[in-house]
Amino acid sequence: MQYRLVYDAAEAGYQGWPFVVIGLIFTAIGAVLVFDRDSLVDPHPARGCFVWGFFLFSLVWTVVSVGFTGADYFAARNASTNGGCTEVAGPVTDYETRRRSRATVESFSVDGVSFEYRERLITGGFNQTARSGGPIRPGLPVKACYIQSRTSGNVIVRLEVGAPR
Repeated sequence: MQYRLVYDAAEAGYQGWPFVVIGLIFTAIGAVLVFDRDSLVDPHPARGCFVWGFFLFSLVWTVVSVGFTGADYFAARNASTNGGCTEVAGPVTDYETRRRSRATVESFSVDGVSFEYRERLITGGFNQTARSGGPIRPGLPVKACYIQSRTSGNVIVRLEVGAPR
């Protein structure tokens, strides 16, 4: 059986940019408000507390979002690139798709190893559900290279699907 690569974390790139950009925009707005000379002499102390709170919250948001999403991405990319992932091959079994809160969750097993992911969740690994054009179907022969994450379970860092010769 020949396999075709459909996902590689090293090639997919960092997906956390929306959180980082939003955080940077709000941090910049907060910095302008904090360091604006007029706001420093404002007679209403509540405004100053709000402005500083807004600035600090946006700064923490940015740092935390970069930290979490960046760490997940770099772990997945390094595992895929350096062979630090565990490979499993076989047909997709126990395939299930369901709705949870406003996102589709997909789960399946390959040779006894379970995977679960959902669309619209920023991770370092594969998370494209069939609903959004993903390749996983019941019985499909696949090769999945994965790592274990403390928060996300088994994360697919490289996925190949079987193609008939």
